[in-house]
Amino acid sequence: MNLEEVCPFLPFKKCPACGRIWRTCADMLSDPQVELIGYQTNFVAVGEGFFLFEHKPPGCGTTFAVAAGALAELHDGPMIVNRPVAACAEYCLYRSNLLPCPSKCECEYVRTMLDVLKNWRKT
Repeated sequence: MNLEEVCPFLPFKKCPACGRIWRTCADMLSDPQVELIGYQTNFVAVGEGFFLFEHKPPGCGTTFAVAAGALAELHDGPMIVNRPVAACAEYCLYRSNLLPCPSKCECEYVRTMLDVLKNWRKT
């Protein structure tokens, strides 16, 4: 019996295509074959959106999602509660837009996290 059968909750993430397992969040983010490609926003519950990654080794190339809540510990800042629609730059409407947003709204923490994830050091 292997470890994954005994403790199926142990790995942080498993590639749905090739089965590559990352034991921790840091393992996944540090992997040079994993690239952040976007964010899928959930406007009803902002914290329930998904960060999108591509696993790029030869023979895989799949896109997989990680729930924003699973990476929440990477955010070190205030959480804004209201989304002022009139002042919105609408960056969150485009899932491949990884730029920091000038708007001050409830999605700001996601934009900050995108920058952290995009610049994570690969080993």
